[in-house]
Amino acid sequence: MFVVHSGRGGLIAVIAFVSMALADFLCAAYFHNANFYAQNGWPKLAASWFAAAVVWFLLPHRQEEVLGATGQAEPKPSILRDRDSLFWIPAKHWPILLFVLGIGLNFLRF
Repeated sequence: MFVVHSGRGGLIAVIAFVSMALADFLCAAYFHNANFYAQNGWPKLAASWFAAAVVWFLLPHRQEEVLGATGQAEPKPSILRDRDSLFWIPAKHWPILLFVLGIGLNFLRF
């Protein structure tokens, strides 16, 4: 299996996978039920929304500028860039996709 990405877009997949795995682990530990994550939708919703928030935080936000050594305003550096993509979808669209995916996963049981 491979993930189609350009630039640092693969980081979005890693963030989503880690947040889902962490939610599964925390639910199993807290509720003492290894199947709690699979039987309930809200942990997937919370993990997906958490991943969306992290990805949004890592995106460049143009209104945030810092003064450079020359005194000119420069964009604040960010982890993800405008040209990064995952599955040919630009990184700037992934927070809303993860948000909607969480809502869909809330109603699916698998």
